[in-house]
Amino acid sequence: MKQSTAVLAVLVPLALMGFSLGHHRPEAAGGPVPQDRPALPGTYALVSIDGHPIPYAPIHPGRPADAPPPPVVIGSIFTIKADSTFQQSMSYRVTREGTGQVLERSFSGTYVQEGSGYVFTWVNAGRTPVTLRGDTLVLNNEGMLFAYYRQRSR
Repeated sequence: MKQSTAVLAVLVPLALMGFSLGHHRPEAAGGPVPQDRPALPGTYALVSIDGHPIPYAPIHPGRPADAPPPPVVIGSIFTIKADSTFQQSMSYRVTREGTGQVLERSFSGTYVQEGSGYVFTWVNAGRTPVTLRGDTLVLNNEGMLFAYYRQRSR
């Protein structure tokens, strides 16, 4: 699980265009998935981390007070395929020696249905429980909730 924390702390992708934050409540996601489970495959954009809208700099418990500023997540896209694989890209802003730069990281893995949700297994990393309610996908990364909203074709 510690490796999945590192994965998600670094993940942060692409622009959040094409949807309005006013039409859903990612912070209300979670709990059991309804019996009429929506299809998981699709493309999802990150909208919040622990209820904080993006951009946001998540602070992990135990972070030293004198640590450099954490990366600011500015976007993330999750592409989930019907063949039980996924790809994620995350964009984030870091400040080094007073200079800001935007970095992007890509990750991939596989998923399985488990109970009322799913478990995502990252390549060279850990496992993350995931729930889907309607169009909101929530990754529970050691208690830190990353909420993604399904992108719809126009």
